[in-house]
Amino acid sequence: MTSWWCGKSVAYEFCNDDDYSTCYGDKSMSGAGSGRNPDVGDNNDKVSMIMLNPYDPVRLGGVTLFHNDECSGKHGLFYATERLLEKKSYPLSAMKGRGIHNDAVTSLMIPYGLSVDLYTGDGFASPVYTVVGPIYSDPTMRHACVSLAGSFNDKTSSLEVYKTGQLGNAKGYWRSYTQTESLNFTVHYGIDVSTSASTSMDYSESLSYEMHAGIEFMGESISESYSYEISEDIEKTYSYDISVDYSIPCTVKEGEAGVGLYQ
Repeated sequence: MTSWWCGKSVAYEFCNDDDYSTCYGDKSMSGAGSGRNPDVGDNNDKVSMIMLNPYDPVRLGGVTLFHNDECSGKHGLFYATERLLEKKSYPLSAMKGRGIHNDAVTSLMIPYGLSVDLYTGDGFASPVYTVVGPIYSDPTMRHACVSLAGSFNDKTSSLEVYKTGQLGNAKGYWRSYTQTESLNFTVHYGIDVSTSASTSMDYSESLSYEMHAGIEFMGESISESYSYEISEDIEKTYSYDISVDYSIPCTVKEGEAGVGLYQ
């Protein structure tokens, strides 16, 4: 294996041996999330075993460190925790266990919503260089590749990874659709809501009567009141939606321009 291209929901481990118990240090590489590595460096044509696991950067994200620029070469994955702003610390020994050497990090791959603090000294000694994961720029949620060349190149001896929660507002983008036949589409405005509520109401009414006129039973007169209760369950529902249907007629000859829609 010389290069790889990973999907957004996949975490991986590459092992030089087919025995997982030896898959650490220089005999391993790991990473996660949408991205690619054009050259795995010294591990070229050495991978004997690949392990894939599910990956969700929103729930539990990780930062991948690379020995070379442009997110290439040997690399290792360092997870954050699921708790907001809780730092997961990796001293130099933990870095080496994931195949990352001392003072060798040149670039890194980081998802949106995560931050990493890089330290020049083992044991998280200052100075520190912080990288914040930028917003995704495409629908594949490709992790940003951040170069450390000229700023913190080959200086990392320990690091801390943490979830910042800087997810921000929802963002969208425009995409062009073009065709040579009529185009029908629906635009929704505002919100689309459907909800229901249940209410229980009780009514209590009394009916009473007395029995007199000398009605007795074993020497005791009978006089009694009776009552009954009515329960009624009511369910209320409502929905709200505003939408407009559009139709753009278009019939063109083969090879000519069609109708376009940006959405």
